[in-house]
Amino acid sequence: MMQHLNLLPTSFLKRSLIRVRMKQWGTVLSLLWCGIVFLYLVNREEIQRELAEVEQLRLEVRPVRLQSAETVYANSETARLRKRQQLGIGLEHKNIPLQALGKVSQAASSQSGDLYVNSFSLNSRQTTSAQATRAASNSSEPEEPATEMSLLIDGIAVDDLTITSFVNDLTTTGMFVNVELISIQEQRIDDRQVRTFNIECKL
Repeated sequence: MMQHLNLLPTSFLKRSLIRVRMKQWGTVLSLLWCGIVFLYLVNREEIQRELAEVEQLRLEVRPVRLQSAETVYANSETARLRKRQQLGIGLEHKNIPLQALGKVSQAASSQSGDLYVNSFSLNSRQTTSAQATRAASNSSEPEEPATEMSLLIDGIAVDDLTITSFVNDLTTTGMFVNVELISIQEQRIDDRQVRTFNIECKL
């Protein structure tokens, strides 16, 4: 009976086994890489087409984003300008009574002491003209009502002629849209006949 003895060293056998395994794994990895390259070559046109579609979508979305950003900016600027306009109107309305009182005092002083103003009363109300209403019906923006202001003056004068002169002076100032004499009443004060009056000045 013949017996075969392996006289190779154990370390040599281990190195040989490792080299065989590495060759096997190298072959597997090479085949895998070749398969990936093959799949890429087969699907290259489809991949390029999808990439082109993605790029096209990106180019189409960019103007929409820019337009949206411009719309947001325009809306914010419109709101800011509207607030500034409302603030300016408010300041203007606050200054109007002071100017109006100055004109009234100037007109009263020109009567040589024959007229005395007892009190002032400033009234304001929101009004909407028919023309503005028709314009607003054709516009998508909400209508902002106008503010109508009027100054009521109560005073005493020595006679009707002085009151008429006072009304004319108020009219010629150009400060008021309309000056209307509401009422005149006779009144006796210290055995002297005087006139009490009410005047409405629309701003």
